Amino acid sequence: MYNNGDAKEIYAELELLSPLHLFKQGDRYQYTVRWSLHQLLSSDVNAMATRDAFEKLLKGK
Repeated sequence: MYNNGDAKEIYAELELLSPLHLFKQGDRYQYTVRWSLHQLLSSDVNAMATRDAFEKLLKGK
């Protein structure tokens, strides 16, 4: 994840790479990704409450 950090033009870039897979002729591969947005209690990414919220979201709780 990249965040330019400029308060006038806020933007974030998310990039995801699939696991390495070596293809043979005729192979098919599907990698599904689901994104969602969540409101956090604080904009301070170093706050313990924010970190706890990240952990819960990553664990799917």
